[in-house]
Amino acid sequence: MIKFFLEDSNFSMMRLLSFLAVISGILTGAAVIAAGFLKYDAVYLREMTYLCGVLFGFGFGGKATQKYAETLIRNNRNLNLKE
Repeated sequence: MIKFFLEDSNFSMMRLLSFLAVISGILTGAAVIAAGFLKYDAVYLREMTYLCGVLFGFGFGGKATQKYAETLIRNNRNLNLKE
C-alpha cells in the first residue's frame, strides 16, 4: 500500500482513488435500485441518485482532468526543448 504514496512509481494514487470512487458509485447505484424495489420514499431515492452521480463524476472527472493536465505539461516541455 505504501507504493501508492511514492512519487516515482508505477502505482498511481489517482488511479486508485478513481477506481474506489467508481466502485462506490456502482454500489450506491445498486442500493438505489434495491431501495426502489423496496418502495422507499422518493426523497431518499433522489438523494442517493445525486450521490451516485457525484461519485461517478469525481471518479471519471478526476482521472480525465489529471490526464489533460499531464498532456498540457508534456506539450509545454516539448515546446521549450525545441526552442
